[in-house]
Amino acid sequence: MKQTMRPISTTYLSKLGIQVSGIDARVFDRIRKGSQDASAIYGKFGGRLPLLSQGGELEHRFVGIPADLALKPHRNTKSCPPRIVEVTPVQAGCQVNCQYCLTFTQNGMQDKILIYRDYPEWFRDELRNNVSAEGTMYYFSAKTEAFSRQMLKLGITQNILHQFLMHVKETERTEGKCNDTLMIITKAGEKDLFAKSDSGTPMELLAKMPDNIQISSSITYFENEKMRKSMEPGAPSKDERLGFIRRLGAEGILAWGVLVQPVFHVFLPSESFWLELVDAGIRRASIDIFTTTLENLAVVAQIIGWYDKSAEIKMWNDYINSDAPSKDGIRRGISLEKQRIAYEEIVIAANNAGIGKVTYCRYVQKMTDLPELDYCERGMGGCMANISSPTSQMIRTARTSWLGD
Repeated sequence: MKQTMRPISTTYLSKLGIQVSGIDARVFDRIRKGSQDASAIYGKFGGRLPLLSQGGELEHRFVGIPADLALKPHRNTKSCPPRIVEVTPVQAGCQVNCQYCLTFTQNGMQDKILIYRDYPEWFRDELRNNVSAEGTMYYFSAKTEAFSRQMLKLGITQNILHQFLMHVKETERTEGKCNDTLMIITKAGEKDLFAKSDSGTPMELLAKMPDNIQISSSITYFENEKMRKSMEPGAPSKDERLGFIRRLGAEGILAWGVLVQPVFHVFLPSESFWLELVDAGIRRASIDIFTTTLENLAVVAQIIGWYDKSAEIKMWNDYINSDAPSKDGIRRGISLEKQRIAYEEIVIAANNAGIGKVTYCRYVQKMTDLPELDYCERGMGGCMANISSPTSQMIRTARTSWLGD
């Protein structure tokens, strides 16, 4: 079957056996709009995926830093942990171009990246103005891929790491210690650690501040590599990402966590998947069942259908007919009962494989009556179980524990 993004019509859904007569007109309008917008962007690339190859790049250009730009707290709900701020060197866009991402668009479709000019220097000044005795965790980057091809080639990632290293050294010189930490959640592969720049390679810079750095890989489970490439066309493979974790561990950098988000309930990660992660050094995981806008559902369900029609049908039925409340007023998920069952199955498989700590969003836990797991480690929320607490002492303790396994 030709893998082409198509506008979703009632005819398309009817042929899949979806009962369209019961779909609210406003719901269907959003599905149709999302698929039409996505189809137009796919058309620029010949109508097919992947939008970009492993060696390709999205278009990028520089934009000025607005006068009111600030380091924003990373809090999606009231239950989210405090004292985490986002380090985001882009105005919009991401090279990885995950089709399920809702960061900058309703349907995950992007065709360019807008990068802030001189962002590392701006970040340097923000560090100087944001001194706290308790320490702050800087999250690089919640809105784009920290190790994306453009960022590495332009030296932006390396310069951001360099500025943070200089901040750590200066704080240690004047205060005796630095409680500020840098957290990176990334889909990077091993080779990305050795991208050269005037500031040095990421690996060289990270190795100079091991007590102030923690890194978590982001690995979403897919049924096969072809589906993975279609859904994450600019990302390294799972094996490359596991190589990234192994190399960091070999260099003494804390990287024992993984973000497995989103999880598609139509194919849950098996115990063998978790065993691969444990073998690479993963000991913690944060999981999240896919929640989405109707616009994005039109994209993701189609891609899944290119490889598994029965799974696509289940996606349409379970998301359109869901009675679950919206997680943030925008995204919808499958029913609360189906979510609870899926989460329980994932946790059992991960624990059996040797993942010692598996958690999920506290909001989800409350809505689904899931067990309240050991969320809090110095105030960290459930979705942050893949990392340690935001102080250099906690990272030092975690590194000792992890590397001593």
